Amino acid sequence: MTTSNSTRALIAVAGQTSNNLRMLISGLILVLIAWALWAVRSRTNRGAALREVPPPLVAFDEPGGLVGGPFVGKYLGTTRSGDWLARIRAHDLSVAGPVSVAALGAGLLFTRAGALDLAIPVNSIAGVRRAKGLAGKEFETDGVVIVSWRLGGHLVDTGVRSDSEADRSGIVLMIRGMLGGQSGLEEGS
Repeated sequence: MTTSNSTRALIAVAGQTSNNLRMLISGLILVLIAWALWAVRSRTNRGAALREVPPPLVAFDEPGGLVGGPFVGKYLGTTRSGDWLARIRAHDLSVAGPVSVAALGAGLLFTRAGALDLAIPVNSIAGVRRAKGLAGKEFETDGVVIVSWRLGGHLVDTGVRSDSEADRSGIVLMIRGMLGGQSGLEEGS
């Protein structure tokens, strides 16, 4: 039995197509593996940088008198400054929950339920602004008060949300008063 030339040609084409398909699939698998390795490495490097922050103060040795507040709201978390999704998970800084914010002579005191309190010395505060969101949570325009401050060698943003516009404005004014009337940062940035 002999195979015709057209049948041989069809078999050769089918074999070549099968080889091309195998090469395409192998290439796609290699690209996916490279992408996955890059993603894991990037996440690991970012996470390591965010874990290297020193523990913040939880109280002041000499708090001084009450300067403003307390204002009640929700603590949203602390992120790397300028990256509202880069939540800092170390030292309870990512634990959201009810908060009372007060200005003391020594700085800001965030009294939190279910997490360690957070004390930010006045000389560590870089500025205050209002924004739409922080730590992956989004609200109306200017619905979140963001306090930028220095934690070790890192500039970080801590977000507080109050349901009351008056309280949000009060927190901003209270912090600006601590900073001598300056926001330190641009509004809405």
